Formats: sequence, structure tokens, C-alpha cells
Amino acid sequence: MSLKNLESQGRIKRVPVDPDTVSRLMEIADRDLSSAKRNFQEHDDEWAYNIAYNALLQAGTCLMHTQGYRPEGREHHYSVELFLSHFLDRNEITIFSRMRKQRHNSVYDRVGAISHTDAESALRNAEGIINRIKTLVRDMGFVIS
Repeated sequence: MSLKNLESQGRIKRVPVDPDTVSRLMEIADRDLSSAKRNFQEHDDEWAYNIAYNALLQAGTCLMHTQGYRPEGREHHYSVELFLSHFLDRNEITIFSRMRKQRHNSVYDRVGAISHTDAESALRNAEGIINRIKTLVRDMGFVIS
């Protein structure tokens, strides 16, 4: 689905490109990834997973802002995923999608849905994709952490 289609469907909205917003969103992603790692070390696997996903979501939103967009309306996590499909490879999108769905299950449907292995994998995957997004953002000329 093209960015134009995402916009016309109300999934994303045009916003002014603001380097400070881009930087701030990546700082949030970094903070959340660090917090996820601390939670993992304390064996709080569900929150480690959920915060790792949130770090990834914030990095994705950061990338959106580099292009003058933000998520809009319902299902904004899915809107970020659709937007990211224009910048990341299929495997990275599959990981994002799986994390999004598993996080939803953990937060809203079931306690104990996240194993230690799930959390470890989420941290590794989130960090890798965030680093890839950071490279893209820096290559676009933005200064980020």
C-alpha cells in the first residue's frame, strides 16, 4: 500500500518535518530499549518484551517523522507497521508484526504469554531493527542518539 493510500485511508497524517521531534522520538526508543534490558535482567520477561516492542514502535514513529508523517486514527501500531514496510525488508516487517501481535496478547489477553526466550529474542530483534532505522535516519541527514 503506497504512502498516499495510507494517508487517504486516514492511517497516517502529514506533519511538518521537525528535527527536534525526530531526535526526541529516538531518545525515547533508546530509553525504552535500556529499560527493556533492565527488566529482562530482573527476569520480568513480559515487561521486557513489551518495552522492547515499544522501543521499536517509537523508532518506527521517528522514521515516519523524517518523512513528514505520524500515525493517525485507530490501529496506529499497525499503521506504523504498514509505513515501515516501505523502508525495511520483509523479515524485519515480519518480526515487527509478530512482536506487535504478541505484545497485544500479553497486555490485553493473557498473563504469562511471554517466555524468557521470547523476551531475549525480542530484545535482540528490536535492537537490530532500531539500529537499522537509526542508520536510515542518519543517512537522511538527521542528528540522533
